[in-house]
Amino acid sequence: MQFNSEKPIYQQLFELIQLDILDGKWPEGGRVPSVRELAGILEVNPGTVMRAYEQLQEELILFNQRGRGLFVAENAKELILKNQQQEMIQKEIPQFVKKMKQLQISLEDFVTVFNKS
Repeated sequence: MQFNSEKPIYQQLFELIQLDILDGKWPEGGRVPSVRELAGILEVNPGTVMRAYEQLQEELILFNQRGRGLFVAENAKELILKNQQQEMIQKEIPQFVKKMKQLQISLEDFVTVFNKS
């Protein structure tokens, strides 16, 4: 897999796993690959995978069952969507609105394009 150099690999992996959960590739309640297994598949350091998994556990998207491994939480999709919506509302939309104002794009023009999408 190709990673870009703009973000740390563990952060890119964290985001990729979330997308895979949203897409159903990693189903809620399902067991996730072990650290070594995923590191081998993606050809990254196991510590990188561990760091991404730890971040996912902190956000309650993954949980550990002692002796069985890591699993996707039953409400993982809902948590991911809420987190990503908040991220977009707080960071991306204000930047987008600022750019629209700078370029003098009217709300009506935006709504027209939005409704066509």
